[in-house]
Amino acid sequence: MADKSKETEELEETEPAAEEPEADESKETEELEETEPAAEEPEADGVDWKALARKWERQAKANAKKAAEADALKAEKARAGWVASVAKETGVPADVLRQFSADSEDDLKAKAEAVAEHFKKDALPVVPGDGKQPKEAAADDKRSFVRQLMGKED
Repeated sequence: MADKSKETEELEETEPAAEEPEADESKETEELEETEPAAEEPEADGVDWKALARKWERQAKANAKKAAEADALKAEKARAGWVASVAKETGVPADVLRQFSADSEDDLKAKAEAVAEHFKKDALPVVPGDGKQPKEAAADDKRSFVRQLMGKED
């Protein structure tokens, strides 16, 4: 009997220990439920803070998009200024400079100087006698003979 009493004591000791963790778990879930308000339930003051947060988040995204567009326009305007000034300095047409990719005015100027010799007026080929009309050819006996044969007189 002494053995039975020891076994029952051991069982009694182990059973309450097994029940305690379950009690702890139920207390934790109750605490979590109390701290999390319902998603659709507005606060006591009648303001839906989540809806306001979503609204302001949308507005912030729209503002960021507009700011990016404004930055792009500023960069485009600055690049147009670089192109105009470098074209004036180097003699390279602005249409050609717009085709170059450059991160700064100095970079664009270096590229323009590399091709500038192809756009100088001295670089064009020289044709001797360009724009002059030929002088009247000297009268030739053979020529006058052929013209008489054809019936055309001078």
